[in-house]
Order: sequence, then structure tokens, then C-alpha cells
Amino acid sequence: MSMPAQKLLELGSFQETRIFLSAVELEIFPLLQKPATSLQVATEKSLHPEFTERLMDALAAMKILHKEKNEYVIAREFHEFLGDGPNSLIGMLKHRAKLWHTWSSLTEIVRTGKTHYELHPEEEHHEEYIGDFLRAMAVSGRKIAEETITALDLEVFGGVGDVRAVLDIGGGPAIYAMEFCKELKLERMTILDRPGFIKTALEFIGDSPHKDQITFIEADALTVEDEKVIGPNGENAFDFIFTSNLIHSFSPDEVRELFNRMARWVTRDGQIVIKDFFLEDNRIHPQQAALFDINMMTGAKGGHAYAWSEVESWLRDAVDKNGEKIIREVERVYLSDGYSGMLVADVKE
Repeated sequence: MSMPAQKLLELGSFQETRIFLSAVELEIFPLLQKPATSLQVATEKSLHPEFTERLMDALAAMKILHKEKNEYVIAREFHEFLGDGPNSLIGMLKHRAKLWHTWSSLTEIVRTGKTHYELHPEEEHHEEYIGDFLRAMAVSGRKIAEETITALDLEVFGGVGDVRAVLDIGGGPAIYAMEFCKELKLERMTILDRPGFIKTALEFIGDSPHKDQITFIEADALTVEDEKVIGPNGENAFDFIFTSNLIHSFSPDEVRELFNRMARWVTRDGQIVIKDFFLEDNRIHPQQAALFDINMMTGAKGGHAYAWSEVESWLRDAVDKNGEKIIREVERVYLSDGYSGMLVADVKE
């Protein structure tokens, strides 16, 4: 078979992925930290005994599980990632299982111009999904958060010692907030996010040495009153405003509104940093960002992966409460994953 034909057939393969994600959804792996029979798993999870055994046999054939006689256990090399410890990927995998369903509507989405949740409103996100989503973001975000702070320090600021008050919009599991607290001598570290997200953020902060430094504003960034964020006279304005992987959930008009709000909440001579998955102007590079654009098309009305240049333009057009443009210059910072980066906007004095 020719290489092009083989590639097309590989693109159409899905069986192993579906088997694995079904096991994640059925919550089989937590029961297989120690050897157990398929009947024990089926009984515990109220599953069909024969079909559970066949599914677990397939997982053993894929070498995700190890089978000896009639007992199964997670293969040693995957154990820490399918358990409940700090390296667990279960939250991310549950999130990807959820995405399987939204992506399965892609044909109809392209046909109708509606997202999966507009086509299937009964499947709107529930509170338990928010927790899974944040756990997924925490696992994927830890390493890139460290790199992000380092990149800001070395490439942009030349030292960030003068930053005293940071606002993290859509701060989710507080991964970036804890990194800011670790690297900076902050007077205020504030996360602005919706109430359902903050509950899970507190789980991740736990007994962190920075837990008392982080405060929350529970509100929607696009509708919250300025007074709640910066005080009645702007006395609590922030000299550094940051957001990571948020604007791709917004429509262009919503992004522009967010930037105008940032312009009202930042101090003069401060900075605004937008981290996200950015496309080049041709919108086909990098590939991972182009694929992510489809992810947003399936599940978020108005959501996009945006091009560097269009976000730069919106930042430059951001205006403060007096209607004045406040951005002096904008720099790009590319990160090592190859498809995410930051736009760092310096505010005029």
C-alpha cells in the first residue's frame, strides 16, 4: 500500500481511542490500581459483565492493562498517569472524552453553522464537567506556566521586580497565580473568574505556601462592574493584567470588549499580557492551532483560534474610560510547544 493511502487510512482510525476513552468514562481505571477481575469491576460500576470483560481484554491487548489469569491491573508504565496522584491524567482524559462527543457533531456543525451545544442543548456543561476541565488544564498547564513566567522575566521585562499587583482573568486552577506568587514579591494577586471555577481552584491551591496571597473576584469578566475590580475610584488598579487561554472562547466583539475593560483596570506604565494559541496570518500554521480552531468551532459559540496580527490590532485599539488608546507597543513571545505564545502590551505612562 502506498504511503499516501496508508496515511489516509490512519487518519480514519479510531478504534483504540474509542476503547480507551470509554474505559475513562466508565471509570474503570481507578478500580485497577490493584489486580481485579472483570466481574468485580462490572459489579462495582453496574456494567454488563460479559461486555466489560471484552472491553478489558481489548485494553490488555493494547497493553494499557496487564492480564494474568482472570485478573487485570494497569500496566506499570501507565500506573501513575491513570491513578489519583499528582501526575494523574484522568482529568485531561475525561475532558478529551467529552470532546469526542462534541467533535462527533462536526459534520452537522459545518452544515448548519451551529455548535454542538446549540444542536444538543440538553448536553450543556454541568458542574462536574467544570471540575474535570480545570483538572485537565492544571495538568497541561503546569509546565507551560513555569516557562511563561520565565519568558516574561527574561525576554520582556528584563526583571519583573517592580510588579506589585497582578490580575489573572480566567485564572482557573490558579496555576499561573501560584507561579506569579513564587517569582514576585506581590502585594496583591487576584484571580477574576466565574464562581463555579473558583471552587475547584481552591482545591488546587490547597496548602500552598501562597494560599493567603491569592484572592478572588467571583464574576464574569465581560459583565462585572469596574468598581468591583478596581474600587470606586480606581484605587485598586493593577500594574500587570494577565490572561491565559481565555480569548479563544470569545467572539471577536467579546475580545475587544475584554481588552477595553483591561485598559480601564490597568495602571499607566503597566502591562497587559495575552497568552493563547495563535495562528499565523495564513491561518494554516501552526497545524495544532488550526486544529484547535475546529475545537472551538464545535463547542464555543463565537470561539476561535485567532491570528497574532488580529489580536495585536485589537490590543492597540483598546481604550480607557476616557476613550483614549493606552497601548504604547506590543511584543510577541513564542513558547516552546510551537503553537502558543504571548502578546505583551506596554501601557503608556
